[in-house]
Amino acid sequence: MLTHYKNMSGGVLRLSKSPFPSLSFSRHGSLRFKPFLIERFGPRLLMSVGSILVGLSWIFSARVDHVFSLYWSYGVLGGIGSGIIYVGVVGLMVRWFPRRRGLAAGLVAAGYGAGAIFTTFPIATMIASSGYAHALSVFGLIQGAVGLIAAQGLIKAPAATDFPRVGRSGQCGRMGRCRCLKQPPFGGCLR
Repeated sequence: MLTHYKNMSGGVLRLSKSPFPSLSFSRHGSLRFKPFLIERFGPRLLMSVGSILVGLSWIFSARVDHVFSLYWSYGVLGGIGSGIIYVGVVGLMVRWFPRRRGLAAGLVAAGYGAGAIFTTFPIATMIASSGYAHALSVFGLIQGAVGLIAAQGLIKAPAATDFPRVGRSGQCGRMGRCRCLKQPPFGGCLR
C-alpha cells in the first residue's frame, strides 16, 4: 500500500517503522477466536463488523499525528477487521463447498489478492492528485460501504455441509498424524 506516512514534524516514516507488523499480529494473532465468533453470531454480523473496522481504520489512519496512532488505527483496528473478514469468508466458503474446500479457499484467497491489485492503481492516482489523507478517507469509506453491503447477502451454510467430527488422531485411526501424512497423498488426514 503506502511506503511512508508524514508524522507531526513533517518528516517521513519509512516502511521499517510501518504499521504492518501490528497489522499482521492483529490479523493472525486473533485467528483462534474468530471461527468461534462467526459460529456464535453468524457471518452477516461479523462480516459487517469487520467491514466497518477496516473502513474506520483507513479513515483514522488518514488523520494520525503520531506513529503509535498509526499502529493502533491501521495496524490493530484494520488487522482485526481484515482478519474477521478473511477468516469468516474462508470458513464460510469451505462449509458451502465441503467436497472442494481447497478450491473454495483458494478462490477466496485469489479474490482477496485481486481486490488489492485492482485498487492499487486508483489509490495511487488519488494519492498523487490529492494526497494520502484524502485517498485513505475516500477508500476507507468505499471499503466499509462495499463490505457492509456485501455482508448482507451472506448466510450460514446448511447443516448438512458441516464438517464431520475428527478424533485426536484424525481419520487415520491408530496410525497417528505423522505416519499418516507420509502416506500418499496424505492418507485420509486431509479428506
